[in-house]
Amino acid sequence: RPPLDYVTDHIEGAVSVPFYGVDEYLKQLPKDKWIVAYCACPHAESGKAVDALKKHGYTKLKVFNEGYRVWKQKKYPIKKGIKP
Repeated sequence: RPPLDYVTDHIEGAVSVPFYGVDEYLKQLPKDKWIVAYCACPHAESGKAVDALKKHGYTKLKVFNEGYRVWKQKKYPIKKGIKP
């Protein structure tokens, strides 16, 4: 999700990596751990992020199909702001 949306609220433990700027975050994203991408919509933007990561050799990738809105509706853990 975009940085402003991330600051508003996000899945606990998530980092902000907008689909339109994945290349800028490659050094921060491990290739040996699973990355689960999500966006507010079910999977349009997160799918683009996963596709971009695949082009850079990432293989441990999943898309959270239901999207952030469903996560929040189910009252799963969320955080506000940028501090862990």
